[in-house]
Amino acid sequence: MKIKYNCIVCILFFLFISSMHAQDNLSFINMLSTDLSYQNSLTTMGEMLIDVTLQKILQTDEIENQEVSLDAYTAIVDQAEQNGNLDEIKIILEKKIDQGKTSPAILFTLSMVYERKGLKREAYEMLVQVEKEVKKNPTIAFNLTLVYGRKEQLKTVIENDEIRFHVLPGFVPVRGGSFRFGGDVGFGVEGPNRDVVVSDFIIMEKEVTFKDFELFSKDTGKPLPDDNGWGMGLQPVVSITWYDAVEYCNWLSVQKNLEQCYTITGKNVFCDFDKNGFRLPTEAEWEYAARGGLKSLSFSFSGSESAELSGWYLDNSMGKPHPGGLLIANELGIYDMSGNVWEWCWDWYDEYKGVFQINPSGPDSGEYKTLRGGSWSYFEEDMAVSSRGRVFPTDVDVNNGFRIVQSIR
Repeated sequence: MKIKYNCIVCILFFLFISSMHAQDNLSFINMLSTDLSYQNSLTTMGEMLIDVTLQKILQTDEIENQEVSLDAYTAIVDQAEQNGNLDEIKIILEKKIDQGKTSPAILFTLSMVYERKGLKREAYEMLVQVEKEVKKNPTIAFNLTLVYGRKEQLKTVIENDEIRFHVLPGFVPVRGGSFRFGGDVGFGVEGPNRDVVVSDFIIMEKEVTFKDFELFSKDTGKPLPDDNGWGMGLQPVVSITWYDAVEYCNWLSVQKNLEQCYTITGKNVFCDFDKNGFRLPTEAEWEYAARGGLKSLSFSFSGSESAELSGWYLDNSMGKPHPGGLLIANELGIYDMSGNVWEWCWDWYDEYKGVFQINPSGPDSGEYKTLRGGSWSYFEEDMAVSSRGRVFPTDVDVNNGFRIVQSIR
């Protein structure tokens, strides 16, 4: 079977670029030419992907391309898997590494091959090597988003190849990973979008209800918020400040024998994200979960392309919020992340910085806190997964509620 060179070479041109100096590239190309007989001895398919791939690795004097996407790397491994050549790529790339050729492109591709073969520990360890190579040579601009994202996906599946952590009823585990955070539409506050990595976390599948909040109010003597005549019970709690939400998180952590995440001194609140208790989601965590995490189907709203199916908003809410879970869940099984009530996030509001970040938590201070998700009295565009709102943390509004998360670190 002949390979379609014009397509594959185009992909490879953007895929594998040099992480070594020019003199290293020349010696590596010479070494490749001596390896062709070895490659041909492994395959009976003639001029196929495996030969083209290895001849393209490290053939330019440029540094690793920071803009190369995971899809481009995946395309090569997909084709090799389709042709039945994963073992051949594995053998050849391992030989290169044994010979001291530790390009991030080689290491990253081998990690993907390992993962396809079910060797998840080996895949993780190879990504660790990629990170070390990049940090060792500051001239390399390899896209570390790819590395951190894959590491987050693998780190919780090393033991018995599955996630193992306790999830309380009413909560949903979210496997960490990388995603494109933000948007290029709206009112200019959703961009610039950029690559972000979030760690594993657990999120409430529905918004906190009046029934939930009533237990906190009775225990602490804090007044129960006004339900605006809509009834309490399973209705999402509204008319609570950002500080109310933070205090609720600390209270619930104590009830569940967990560590408190927040240190509260007057209006100054510090969050320890390494604690195992409850807290508000960061904007990045909120949007990652709303988009469906690793299972994302890239919908405009959380769970679908239809505003009517995804959430309660101005056109279908009949002038009030509704109990959680009446409309469809998103890809992760989470409800009402589009519409119903705006949800408090941890972050102080600010314009996005167009740089790659790992577990961003917003600026250290600010005037407004961020809200996400839209509400029963807002327009369809406010329900988009990238849409943002902002209000003072002391504000009380019938449109504002919250849901909570737990760290897994």
